[in-house]
Amino acid sequence: TSLPLFVEAGVGLHGYSETKIDGRDFDIPFAFGSHIGAGLRFGPGGEFEAIYRYQHQSNAGLGDDNPGVNFHLFTLGYHF
Repeated sequence: TSLPLFVEAGVGLHGYSETKIDGRDFDIPFAFGSHIGAGLRFGPGGEFEAIYRYQHQSNAGLGDDNPGVNFHLFTLGYHF
């Protein structure tokens, strides 16, 4: 039995209620984000899913400051 592996990628716009994230001032209430990830489905019926995703967000130089922020996300899901 093989494990169904998959990859994902995306880009988008993120809106914020605050302009600071973890003490970093993005100067404007939105940022651009991109991510790439990989995961696999497992279990008797493939109902479980484990995913790793690397995500980056920054204001693309539109504000006075552009510190950027990176996230490493691990998720475990169940499909029902």
